[in-house]
Amino acid sequence: TAFFQSCNYFESNVKPDNLPALIYAAKVVRAPYLLPAGPDVTSIVLSGGGEVVAGTQVNLSGSSTDTQFNNTNGRESAQNISSTEYYIDTPPWVEGSTAIALSASDGSFNETTERYSGVINTASLSEGQHTVFVRSRDASGRWGPVSAEFLRIGDTEVPERECIDLENVSPFSASNSGTFSVSGCTISLTGNIWRATQETFTISPTSVLTFDFTANETGEIHGIGFDSDSTASSNRIFDLAGSQNWGITDFSYSGGTQTFSIPVGRYFTGSNMKLILVNDKDSGTTNNTTTISNITLSN
Repeated sequence: TAFFQSCNYFESNVKPDNLPALIYAAKVVRAPYLLPAGPDVTSIVLSGGGEVVAGTQVNLSGSSTDTQFNNTNGRESAQNISSTEYYIDTPPWVEGSTAIALSASDGSFNETTERYSGVINTASLSEGQHTVFVRSRDASGRWGPVSAEFLRIGDTEVPERECIDLENVSPFSASNSGTFSVSGCTISLTGNIWRATQETFTISPTSVLTFDFTANETGEIHGIGFDSDSTASSNRIFDLAGSQNWGITDFSYSGGTQTFSIPVGRYFTGSNMKLILVNDKDSGTTNNTTTISNITLSN
């Protein structure tokens, strides 16, 4: 890239390609030779978009992995995740902090990458903004760096946001041999098909995308994201399920109808961006299906 690149190129390429490394560096700065040996919490999802009334049960979920090492100039062994825990407002390195254990979503912590889940009781939390810290430990006993997410407690019900109408969608990408059906805020995709909304959106650093998601997981990519042009960008599409390792993989589908709340503004920002809906399968029997509904975007 040129020393002085355009704002559009910076937002579309330089920032998304480098921001994750900068965030990770900030997370391990307390102990840069110790914390990288432990697993990294790659996603934190709070139900209700992270904004609820006091006393409301908040579901906490996400994923962590011990496989983030770059083995280009040597190898680092990966261990299974052995535990994951969270803290409210006081991080683990501060005296008096309280750890609350989380459970493995599949029933047991025994893989190098694991999804976790748990429940936050907000009855005792005061009105205002709180911080949820999450960290994981591997089988060798090494704790990784914390990741964090804000949880906002209000004294009145958060107004329900209007879902994005999906009636007016058009083809996105060259391969669209599949079929789809739409009913208001719900779209069902079958076969090899990508769709984009005609409506465009602005993604700010605080934008959160919330939606309900179901897939049969037989495709290569079952996902959702945004883009400002007609070319699919792997740094703007969230790959939630499927056999192909493409796109942002920090969030994973675990079956049934699953509600996602993705802080998209932490991954990219921009204006005039179309919502992209993905049910990709370039070869084989195209029996893959994806249903996405109740999509909202908060800024």
